[in-house]
Amino acid sequence: MTSTDPWLIAQGEEDGLPLLFRMRELMPAGVQPEKYPHLVNILWQFDTSGSGMPPDDVVDQMNDFEDRLDAVEGTAIGYMMVSITGNGRKEWLWYVSDTDRYMQQVNRALSGAAARFPVDFQSSGDPTWETFRAFIGGVQQKQ
Repeated sequence: MTSTDPWLIAQGEEDGLPLLFRMRELMPAGVQPEKYPHLVNILWQFDTSGSGMPPDDVVDQMNDFEDRLDAVEGTAIGYMMVSITGNGRKEWLWYVSDTDRYMQQVNRALSGAAARFPVDFQSSGDPTWETFRAFIGGVQQKQ
């Protein structure tokens, strides 16, 4: 993740529980969405104390996971665009050029971790980045 990209934090609610969204305000400079037509959703479900948010030890594990995936991001592979935390889950939404190559890089980045991360990966086509556009549109409407 490059530090020059503008990010924003938004709050929402689902099932009466808080949600936190962290997302890029814009597409990274020079990125053409059609070159990253695959949406990869990474899901980490966790037990909560009723607040819907992860306990501190799980937050530490999630930060380790996300730091490892930062090494994967870039023009050759793809970009993490949105993360959602709350209601017993954390999701990361990535747009990637090739899902097989992305997963190879993810597996390389996660190798050597002290333990397996309890995540599931799902991929779908989204060549016009409609999912990302919907998140940004929703936030902009509330401002």
